[in-house]
Amino acid sequence: MRYFLITTGLLTAGALSATEYVFQNFDAVIRDRLGIVWGTQLDVEIGAFSSGFTPTLQNYGSWRANFVTESAPGYYVGPALGGPEFSATLHLADNSLLAAGTQLKVWVHTSTGFAGGAQTALFSDTSWLVVTNSPTDVLTRYYDFSGITSATFGTIDFNNNLASTVAVTSIPEPSTYGLFFGLPCLGLALLSRRRRSR
Repeated sequence: MRYFLITTGLLTAGALSATEYVFQNFDAVIRDRLGIVWGTQLDVEIGAFSSGFTPTLQNYGSWRANFVTESAPGYYVGPALGGPEFSATLHLADNSLLAAGTQLKVWVHTSTGFAGGAQTALFSDTSWLVVTNSPTDVLTRYYDFSGITSATFGTIDFNNNLASTVAVTSIPEPSTYGLFFGLPCLGLALLSRRRRSR
């Protein structure tokens, strides 16, 4: 029984010992690419892209695999759902995943399979930085939009508390190109061979 209590205490302490990065906002309203205020929930994540990966709209399909963040995303809800409200967190027990000084980003996007078509926005701010994380102390750092927040994709208008997303076109991976172009070419080759045999 004593062993169980000690083990439980260690596990609890381990779970709490981390630097918590929290992004929250209760003012900014997000609009879609047509300027219409989002009437449904969006996923919000705070984190950073892996070293050497530059996010573009062309490689959007690879963002998920290269974005270091929590396993479960936060959220944005618009005025129709009682917002606007952003919430996203990131816990780092040490600096093995993200080095001190790493520029954090806030990634806002429609959830997978959203019927209205995928849209995204990516925001950064020079004040959103990873610190030296302690494995023993609990530290919470709060982030929000500011006058120096910029949008890599989408737009941000800090003075009017407005932001927007951009549409994301699904682009086939290089391995898929062969499927699109290879099958028609194979069909032409077979047709040509059949004509010659006649």
